[in-house]
Amino acid sequence: MSKQAWATQAAGRVKALPAARTETKAERFRAIYPDIEAALGRGVSQAALVETLAQSGLVMTLDELRNALYRERKRLKKQAGKEPTHETQAPKAPRTPAATSDPAPVGHRPLDLGTRSNDGNTGAGFNWPTYRDQPTTW
Repeated sequence: MSKQAWATQAAGRVKALPAARTETKAERFRAIYPDIEAALGRGVSQAALVETLAQSGLVMTLDELRNALYRERKRLKKQAGKEPTHETQAPKAPRTPAATSDPAPVGHRPLDLGTRSNDGNTGAGFNWPTYRDQPTTW
């Protein structure tokens, strides 16, 4: 068999392979997650769930089950937080600093958040050179 014939034959066999993508354990877990939560709600133990899942072909340890439950609950909670609920949300009031009539305690100087950074350029930030070499006043 020549090189070219072999390459053509091998390429044909590779192309003929089925595109079989196996489901991951997480995907299989997500598919039955509502049933798992329902079973837990009925009082089924996690150990019994691990045994039942193993008999069904989803082999996982108790720690893996707990981890998968945590991750799926977290994922669903995050998804639920992204959904807009315009009717139920009240408009938020703008945040304003609380006005206090009490002066700062004696011995405390207000922090100068300053307009200069450590390198002398203007910008927001705490001005450390002003305070680093002074004694504390607390």
